[in-house]
Amino acid sequence: MLNNDHNHSHEIAHFFLVFWLTACSMVLLFIIYRVLQEATEIKWGTDNLLIHKKWIAAKDIDSILVDGYFIPMIGIKPKGKRIVPDYLCFRFVEDKDTAMEQLNIWAEANGIRIIYKKFVKWM
Repeated sequence: MLNNDHNHSHEIAHFFLVFWLTACSMVLLFIIYRVLQEATEIKWGTDNLLIHKKWIAAKDIDSILVDGYFIPMIGIKPKGKRIVPDYLCFRFVEDKDTAMEQLNIWAEANGIRIIYKKFVKWM
């Protein structure tokens, strides 16, 4: 009887090990995919933005979140959402200062708050 319990605990440990390794592998693959992904092009409209080939209307944006200073992560939080979706997170690659200035002007013109703080985002 004691030997059977010992084998059962090994099966449970094996199951959790396989689960853990699978989860870590999936996260690693996702990170590699994100690193190899093309840079995002952002186009400014008068009352909308084009990000990752999707138009986002200014009226659908709750706020713009900025996380960091030297290479800030920008997140666009849609109305009614608690977390910034992955496809609405980006960094400016070239001429960061000018791009941030343009973002500020666009947000002010459309009545959207820019909040400088850490934010939660989906992977």
